[in-house]
Amino acid sequence: MTVGHDLLKAVQRRTGTALFDRYIAAVIVGFFASIAALTGVLDFSILFESAGYPDLSDGIFKWGLLIVVGFAGVFAGSFCLPRKNRWIGSIVLLVLGVGFVSFWLVVVSFGLFIHPAPINSASLLQAFQSLITALPLAMGSTIAVVIHFLLRPKPSSS
Repeated sequence: MTVGHDLLKAVQRRTGTALFDRYIAAVIVGFFASIAALTGVLDFSILFESAGYPDLSDGIFKWGLLIVVGFAGVFAGSFCLPRKNRWIGSIVLLVLGVGFVSFWLVVVSFGLFIHPAPINSASLLQAFQSLITALPLAMGSTIAVVIHFLLRPKPSSS
């Protein structure tokens, strides 16, 4: 058992599958962290609406809450990666996350699962307007990328 385990570890070091496994874990952790943040954001938004501040659930406040969701997903997911790979991994998580959200926003806006809508200028405008929702997520994710870039290990000069 130990010989097989040692052999597996040696193969993983040579092929980089351990790093690949960490990237898979980073995607999963990032997804669940953003879902947890979204749940908290929705609770926070509902709290403000029930307190008599319905305007706070729209506009800039909504963007601020979605920035938190994007930041939480990328920042939490990138901690699954080795320190030297975190800022590059956070870029990968940003692209995957915004791509995933954008894809589903377009799918929902065209109604591709229930009754596909004909593609015309009005439906394209609706799809574009729904993609604007992905902008604050991308902004929050970019903040996490910048933080990891600034905290990356500096190359040693010796």
